[in-house]
Amino acid sequence: MFVTLIALGVCVALLASSARAKASSWSAPTRIDGAPTTAVSCPSESFCMAVDTNGRALTYDDGSWGAPVTVINPENENGFVGDFHSVSCTSASFCAAVDAAGDAVTYNGASWSTPVKIDPNEYLYAVSCASTSFCIAMDVSGNEMTYNGSSWSIPASIDGIFGTRFWAISCQSASFCMAMGDTYFGAYEAQAFTYNGGSWSTPTNIDASNIVDIYSVSCPTISFCAAVDENGNALIYNGTWSAPTSIDGTNQMLSVSCPSSSFCIALDSIGNAMTYNGSTWNTPTSIDNSVRGTESVSCASSSFCVAVDSDGYAMTYSEPPLGNGPLGNGDSGGGGTSSGSGSPTGGSSSGPPSSAPQDTVTLGPSVETVRPGGEVSLAAQVRSSSGVPVQGIKVSFLVTNGPDAGTSESNGPATNASGYTYFNYDTLGAGTDTVIADAVSVSAPQSNGVQVRVSRSNPLQAVGLLTVKDRSGRQHSCTASVIASSNQSTILTAAHCAWGEGDYYSDFAFAPGFEGDVARCPRACKEPFGVWIGVRAYVDRRWMRSTDHAYDFAFIVMKTKAGTPIARAVGGGLSLGFQSDPRQRWTTYGYPGTPSLRNCSAGKATTTSVGSGPENFSMPCNMNGDWHSTDGGASGGPWLTRRYEIGAVNSTGTDCSIFPIPCTKELRGAQLQGAAQGLWATATTNYSTFTP
Repeated sequence: MFVTLIALGVCVALLASSARAKASSWSAPTRIDGAPTTAVSCPSESFCMAVDTNGRALTYDDGSWGAPVTVINPENENGFVGDFHSVSCTSASFCAAVDAAGDAVTYNGASWSTPVKIDPNEYLYAVSCASTSFCIAMDVSGNEMTYNGSSWSIPASIDGIFGTRFWAISCQSASFCMAMGDTYFGAYEAQAFTYNGGSWSTPTNIDASNIVDIYSVSCPTISFCAAVDENGNALIYNGTWSAPTSIDGTNQMLSVSCPSSSFCIALDSIGNAMTYNGSTWNTPTSIDNSVRGTESVSCASSSFCVAVDSDGYAMTYSEPPLGNGPLGNGDSGGGGTSSGSGSPTGGSSSGPPSSAPQDTVTLGPSVETVRPGGEVSLAAQVRSSSGVPVQGIKVSFLVTNGPDAGTSESNGPATNASGYTYFNYDTLGAGTDTVIADAVSVSAPQSNGVQVRVSRSNPLQAVGLLTVKDRSGRQHSCTASVIASSNQSTILTAAHCAWGEGDYYSDFAFAPGFEGDVARCPRACKEPFGVWIGVRAYVDRRWMRSTDHAYDFAFIVMKTKAGTPIARAVGGGLSLGFQSDPRQRWTTYGYPGTPSLRNCSAGKATTTSVGSGPENFSMPCNMNGDWHSTDGGASGGPWLTRRYEIGAVNSTGTDCSIFPIPCTKELRGAQLQGAAQGLWATATTNYSTFTP
């Protein structure tokens, strides 16, 4: 049975790794990271840089991946800090990366710079560098920032008042860049902007037949670019843009990379790759069956590319080594495979692991900071006595002390060609954990213990706790989100949090970033942005008539404080994604009867018909960790895409208390489609408490 709820769960981050060439050109996926890997850049066949959602970077150097290195620490910041979305490298000695909190960092070949807040109020989603002295970063409000080799310019609008959401940019030189975004003209339309070294062109609608986003563009020369959109189309630029060509059905395309005008590789969100030969695209080829799907690809040449996915895996595209036959499991005996004393070489690592008497195992990073309910991601590496990584060793992990003491994994995945394997676990509460690793069949078994500090920072400051009163005067709690709107004063929640028993609820009170016990406020709770009062709610008439869960969404306009609207107070509202594709990574947030925000993640949402309207999204989710109770309190919480757009709100969940064990708890979200878009427009334009 599904019941109306208020709940959310625990986010699960996954892993990734490099792999060797094999006869089919793409290697098998291997883990390189303990968090979702979002972008990769390969300026040469011997060097790549990848970044993840936890503020970390990973280096591919001559055939193997290094351990993740923390570049931006997200501790005590909002959920966007350290969430890298783009990286661009011109060589092994220069890269630039940007995150969704407006931070930029650069790499000099040895270390990363201190983060610089170059766009304090906006989300950066794309950066491209043509040289060590020229990069351009783009945000989701129509601004660009230029790097001159030592500093970044202040944000400058390139599209006037329209506020284009930029998703991609490719700079071939300091005098030619192509940027892709979407501009709202009653609906979002895909636009292309060209930079000539001094100014930007006016926007050109290049995908007029599809009201979609173009998520990636690649320009190896000033006369050739390729771009891909979210409806499975590719577009080619040869001085002018071609019409969209379907290359992947209706699958969402996320990345394309072209080292020349005669070779490109594009990726979709479900693990397929397509190759362009200068005139046509081949049929999709599955290269990755991960839960969350592929994210980014970068090609240094027509014989070398690397793709990464949201589970932290990497796949390598390369020509088979000369003189070798077919290779197993994506590994080759050559091409930079590290083999230590007695370590396995060649294809398969499934045979008995060999070890040298002095093999050692280390565990890192030495300190990892997460929030309660967040996921810890640690990497263990096994090395021989000569310091060479050892492949094929099984490693066990144990939390010996702290709030998560006893959490363990026995005989986990074998170490990869770089000697690494990974351990992920979800934290339970604030405090400090001590973790050790034990390599099976290694004479020096216990690793150095590492500490994990569990902080209490909130993941998203625009998300908070909403309390309401029904007609009987009873108080209920839900989750809501500050959203982007013209009046800067609107929040989004579930309809059943705003309307019931034939009338609107009253006493709407919303606390963004809330933590604590609502019954014991203000002494036992934290309200970093204070409490905001709702003055008017908007609910779809189909919910009022029949409580149709396809329309279980509501918008509430909030009062200002001293003339300041709520969106400005929290640093901006979350964007809405109407008619979002369920086949992408989703993370949903809420307060499931817990004192802090929880979340759940899924690689793809399944769809379920409810009532007469759009299908609901659904995912497995046990937010409060109790299988026999509902996750009351998470209702209205946002379903966020990797670009932090809300595509649905929490509506119902499984009541496992009435089912025998085992029972899989599931969460359903009301999808935002045309009806929600119309209601949003009404709420944000017809009623305003704020005058800009």
